[in-house]
Amino acid sequence: MPSSPSGNDRSTGGCYGFHVESLPELQFLRQSGSLENLTVGWGQGDIDPTGDLILDWPARPGRPVAIRLHADTGGYALWIEDAGWFGIDLEASEIRLPSRGNQLRTEERLWGMPSLLMFMHRGDMPLHAGAVEIGGKAVLYTAPSKFGKTTLSAALWTAGHRLLSEDLSRVRLTSQTAVLPGPAMLRVRHDMAERLSISDAIRVGEDSDRVHFALEVDRRGDSHPVPIAGLVILREGDEPLLSRVDPATALKDLWVVTFHLPDRDAIAFSQLGQLVDTVPVWNLVRPLRLDALPSTITMIERVANEA
Repeated sequence: MPSSPSGNDRSTGGCYGFHVESLPELQFLRQSGSLENLTVGWGQGDIDPTGDLILDWPARPGRPVAIRLHADTGGYALWIEDAGWFGIDLEASEIRLPSRGNQLRTEERLWGMPSLLMFMHRGDMPLHAGAVEIGGKAVLYTAPSKFGKTTLSAALWTAGHRLLSEDLSRVRLTSQTAVLPGPAMLRVRHDMAERLSISDAIRVGEDSDRVHFALEVDRRGDSHPVPIAGLVILREGDEPLLSRVDPATALKDLWVVTFHLPDRDAIAFSQLGQLVDTVPVWNLVRPLRLDALPSTITMIERVANEA
């Protein structure tokens, strides 16, 4: 990938339900979005935010880069250690990217917190979860870091199911709770990338930790909402087992994977309560071994089919 922007390439497509118009060339967009517009452009270099510091997250295991979020005119100024400054104008529905650095990394970061802040402002719920479409319905699956979500995402995609989100899901809590498909990408550990033989995906980069894939365009589909059939909490165990979770227990288990700003705890908790009251939640216990992936996929399919 080039290390700095060049030319006037423009991308149009969908991601997280947005109809995206981008002057920087983007490679993880789907065919189309909804009527919500999102403009992506280059920033003007480093930002000197004048607003309050909202979040200051140092690097730690499971989150290897530091993040700072400031209030700024019209929205937020977000600094991500390995990418730079992102400007997020909530009212104009515009995200401005760092104008230097690795473009692959910049786009992947774009589809993380910058997009999350944009759709959260519109009343939707961010959930640290992957999502797959099976028979026209979505199944979300979540777990703490290092619990095999990305490996499962790659396996589900290779098994022929449409991947809606690798790691971050936009949940819309309407009369029919739905997920809005995110970026068409996968970031898989080197050992898993070689052993899984991932099909219908193009290797677009790699670093010391991950191999980065763009999903084949013909299988991406669009970014329109997909109704949610169920939500699965992944757990490790010796034998595969799928069982229902009551809403009160699910609420406690899922709070740790629900993003919320310091002043939005009550809103986030209310949204999570609505989610577990309307969507079946399951525990899926399985061994973290490649030979257990087929049975895990079968149980994910069962969640979709029983809805």
